[in-house]
Amino acid sequence: MKKRFPRRGDAVRHLAPLCAAACALAGAPARAADDPNPYTLGVLETITHDSNVFRAPDGTGVAADWLSTTGIVGSIDQPIGRERLKASGEFDLNKFRNQSQLDSTAHTLSIEGDWATIDRLSGALGYSDSSQLYRYSLNSLQTLTARNTLDTRSAFARFHLGVVTRMTFNATFNAQQQEYSADAFRYRDQNRRDGLLGVSYQTSADLSTSLSYRRTSGDYPHYQTVVDGSGNVVSNPDHFTRNDIIFGLVYAATGASQFRLNVSKADERHSIITSRSFHTWAADGAWDWTPTGRTQLTLDFVRDDDTGAEDVSFFGVPLAGTDATRRTAVTGKIAYELTAKIKVTASGSFARRELDTAFADLQQAGTSGSDKLYQASLGFTYLPTRAIQLGCNASKEQRTVQGTSGLIVTYPYKATVLSCTGQFSFN
Repeated sequence: MKKRFPRRGDAVRHLAPLCAAACALAGAPARAADDPNPYTLGVLETITHDSNVFRAPDGTGVAADWLSTTGIVGSIDQPIGRERLKASGEFDLNKFRNQSQLDSTAHTLSIEGDWATIDRLSGALGYSDSSQLYRYSLNSLQTLTARNTLDTRSAFARFHLGVVTRMTFNATFNAQQQEYSADAFRYRDQNRRDGLLGVSYQTSADLSTSLSYRRTSGDYPHYQTVVDGSGNVVSNPDHFTRNDIIFGLVYAATGASQFRLNVSKADERHSIITSRSFHTWAADGAWDWTPTGRTQLTLDFVRDDDTGAEDVSFFGVPLAGTDATRRTAVTGKIAYELTAKIKVTASGSFARRELDTAFADLQQAGTSGSDKLYQASLGFTYLPTRAIQLGCNASKEQRTVQGTSGLIVTYPYKATVLSCTGQFSFN
């Protein structure tokens, strides 16, 4: 009989009520300034066809299926004096035609309170909680076709001193906890906390630079399991720390274009996974361009080795997690408004991962490899009325592997996803 590991609490659980209380306190005064229609409530239905539900390797175990997602969504965005209260939630019921073992519920909840004082001090507090069906087999050769959900709880606090001045001091604190429901994935559970202190300087109306220090600590609480002297199965966690020095730049060449860049020098250390202890450079950047009132172009780039970081697909599904020792990704997106009610969106991305077997649970310890992921997507949204939103999207993704050694830690696959969504909402 399988033994389940005990669930561990984390700072996130304690931050949740604090954030909720702080958000409520921020909205206590100045009720007269309330927005008369701050609430939105709606229902949605999404029909999806996935040609490779489990993202199985080419030629083996490939299963296509239809998925129905029925959901309820709601939000609030209420200015209250100098403060603002924002909250949103979505509850979904997922039903598969053939893979009924994957039938599940999912939810995403978030709350945030923005605040500002009479002087130059401002900030925000927030908390989010989500539970989603995990897209397995994307990180290793581990095969799992049973239901596996990923629960994520996050909290943050941000403080800014200055803002409207040339020099602004910033402080940010984050906490996150991730837990998998399947025992086979429990060694991937992660607790993570980080704090950032920095200063930014507005050299001109179109150029801003910043310098920050970030300290990260955390653990994989169930990375190893051992049997103690009493015969009990206990966890041996991997603890990690990371220190980053980050240089940032924001340049608005014109009123229609903005470029953002962060370059950092990092040092990461692990107590058990010593192969993940290293010095590294990391960088991420983004360019937003609005050449016309109807067209918007976005380009993103990231190169990092950050523990627990994730590349995300077009549908918000984690694609590359703790397996990647280094990831480089480029994404482009263009949106065009055909009419006031119809918008067309096209996007494409390329990601390269360098991998090892630290999270693959394989005998070939220390083996490395790499893969490349290509994605393309085309979709549209149509708003016949303010209360109704319709849309469809088609995407194609393909992963390739170079050489035979890479097949030990990753594998090639292909998938095509078609989906259409209808949503009705009202204030």
